[in-house]
Amino acid sequence: MPMGLEEKVSDMAVILAKHEERINKLEEWQSKQNGSLLRLEQKVEGIYSWLIGLMGGMIVSLILLVINMVKVR
Repeated sequence: MPMGLEEKVSDMAVILAKHEERINKLEEWQSKQNGSLLRLEQKVEGIYSWLIGLMGGMIVSLILLVINMVKVR
């Protein structure tokens, strides 16, 4: 049985409402993910800074060790 114009419009309105709801939920999810990514980025930056400091300390220690070994000879 063919659908009438009013039924088609009604079906389209329902489909549109479902799409709007899904888009709103996706936007909320994306907003939460952006916040999570920001926190993760801050943690990674902290670890990076810590590793750079550690590496700098090791380089200084190696330089002092080499200088000490050269002085002993």
